[in-house]
Amino acid sequence: MMSMLSMLFCTIVVLTLLLLLLLGVPYDQHSSFMRGACMAPAAIRAALVCGASNWSTERGLDLDPNNNSTNSNKNKNTRSSTTPNSDSNSSSHDLSSPSSAWFDSGDIHLPPDEKVQVTLRRIRNRAQRLLLHDSNRKLLALGGDHLISLPLVQAAASKFGKLNILHLDAHADLYDNFEGNRYSHASPNARMLEHEG
Repeated sequence: MMSMLSMLFCTIVVLTLLLLLLLGVPYDQHSSFMRGACMAPAAIRAALVCGASNWSTERGLDLDPNNNSTNSNKNKNTRSSTTPNSDSNSSSHDLSSPSSAWFDSGDIHLPPDEKVQVTLRRIRNRAQRLLLHDSNRKLLALGGDHLISLPLVQAAASKFGKLNILHLDAHADLYDNFEGNRYSHASPNARMLEHEG
C-alpha cells in the first residue's frame, strides 16, 4: 500500500508535468551499438494518441492535453490517428495547440552528416529559445541517444543557473571517451563535468 507521502509526491510530480513543452530530438549518431533511438520521438507521440491508450491515471486524474478550462467540453475518450503538429484539424488530442496542457514544439532537424559540435549547438539553442519563450511549461525532450542530454542540460543551466542532476541509468556515462569518441553516448556526463559551474 502506498504511503500518504508517496501519494502526495506522485500527485505533485503529475501536476508539475501537466504543463509540458515537448521537443523531439531524433539523434543517435553517437550510439556505440545499435541505432534506432532517433525514431523514439515519433514512436512516443504515436503511442500518446493511439486508440489503445487513455489519458486517465489509476486514481482518476485526467491527463488529457486538451482537457483544460478553455476546452473542457471536448470528448475525453475520443482518439485520433493524426500525429502532433499534423495539418489535420480533426484531432481531439492536438498537442500542438498553445492552449493545450501539452505543447509539442516538433522535432529539431538534425542532418546526420553534420559535425557533432554544430548539432549540439543546434539542440542547445532550440531548447534555450523554448525555455525562454514559455516560462510556465517544463521542457520534456523526447530523444535519441544519451548525448542529447549534454546540450539540454546546458540550455537549462543557462536559464536556471546551477543545477542538481539526478541521473538514473545502468551506466554513469562518464567515459572521457568511448571507443575513441569524446562525444559517445557513454560520455555526456563527462562533458557536463567539464563545464560545471
